[in-house]
Amino acid sequence: MKVRNKKLRIGLKLNRLDGIIIGLVSFLLIFAMVLFRLYTYNVEHSQQELIQQVVTRMSENQKTQVTKYLDEKMTVLKGLTGYKQVSGMDVEEQREFLKSKSKKFGFFSFFVVDANGVGNYVDEGVLRDQSKEQFFFDIINNETFITEPYYTGIGPAITTMSVPIYKGDKKAGVLCGTLSLSSIQSIVKKYEMVLDGGCFMLNQDGKVISSNEFVKLDINSQASVYNMPDSDLSLVQEAFANKTDTSGSVTISGVEYLSHVAYLEGVNWVIVQSIPQKVIVERFMFIQFLQYVLLGLILALFACVVRIIFSWKKSDKKIYTDILTGCNSRAACLSLLESLEDQHNMRISVVYMDLNKFKFVNDTYGHDKGDKLLRIFGGVLNKVFGTVGFVGRMGGDEFIAILADVNDSEIVQYCKEVEELLWEKSKTLDFPYVISSSYGYASRNVGRDETLDEILQYADERMYANKAKKKNEK
Repeated sequence: MKVRNKKLRIGLKLNRLDGIIIGLVSFLLIFAMVLFRLYTYNVEHSQQELIQQVVTRMSENQKTQVTKYLDEKMTVLKGLTGYKQVSGMDVEEQREFLKSKSKKFGFFSFFVVDANGVGNYVDEGVLRDQSKEQFFFDIINNETFITEPYYTGIGPAITTMSVPIYKGDKKAGVLCGTLSLSSIQSIVKKYEMVLDGGCFMLNQDGKVISSNEFVKLDINSQASVYNMPDSDLSLVQEAFANKTDTSGSVTISGVEYLSHVAYLEGVNWVIVQSIPQKVIVERFMFIQFLQYVLLGLILALFACVVRIIFSWKKSDKKIYTDILTGCNSRAACLSLLESLEDQHNMRISVVYMDLNKFKFVNDTYGHDKGDKLLRIFGGVLNKVFGTVGFVGRMGGDEFIAILADVNDSEIVQYCKEVEELLWEKSKTLDFPYVISSSYGYASRNVGRDETLDEILQYADERMYANKAKKKNEK
């Protein structure tokens, strides 16, 4: 029945405007939460990119400085080979000349290896046959060469640089200069670290060339950092494999670092500039806290909205339900008629009904018996009219049924069914009384101009006329 659906509309005190306002506020809050999350995500992403750029720039600067330092030292060696005291390949002259030069040019020591592999160690004043060592083949077969860092166990870790010595067009030997790794490390240390970050240098085998104190790596150890427990330096290995710079994350001893790996081509080393990830995360903790607070407020708002709606529905149920009979209340009936007032495209009928001799029952048997009759009457009306329309109690023993697109013969048939059921219910009473009712109905046909208040009044008048007729017939 079309009218029956109207009950759902009048059963909510929450009107359309209230619903729109609550929905709009909820939507705006959710939208604000989404915008705030996107904003914070962009801020975090921008900050992450900014920090990565800082790390990259510092790493590149250090790479430039280390490369410049090594190039300068290589230039010094090449310059020394131009002196006849070196190029003449006279052992004594080389010792006398170079012995006073190492500290002056920032080298740990000098030595010369001739074409036959005999090394003239200036500071020690000794000759060594190195002709069968891999070191000799490396320096004699390359124009310039830098060895991997080496720790002898005495003194600092060192690396050796070499340049060829020519007599005419013939390579007569190689001039070698050793550098303390501490001199390279000093270049790294002079850069101020940001966000508790630091830097270290590795060779391809994972041995440490230089390290800031923030990463506990031993530059005098021959152990590879690749084998350290709870560590992942695959980013570094990737840089060596591709011989290029790369950015990403490394883990050392269980601590994760945002890093940039700068590859030094000439020496096959890398400079790794890093910042602990936890330091970066801590920078965004306040923003994340605000997100949780905002989310909590939105959830609290939803809880309040749900509570308000349920409270309204509970209140509406009391307002629109007759507690005694379970039928709709007078307020519900009038609200439905008001909502149907402009529905001129359907036939609206109102059936007005009340119990016969109801005052007699109240006066003779008491109001408890009268209430019982009302509950029976309401139950019967709901059973007959409730499936095809809307049933409500107007007050006392008066009830109405509101129907849509139902003809007169159908209404009369429904009223007869009511009387039959009331007759059957009379047999269950514990006091002598035959339940019966009087009714009257009126309809507003499609396209007519009567108000539904007028239709209700007509039905009421006809009900009283029907009651009077029954009295006269007796």
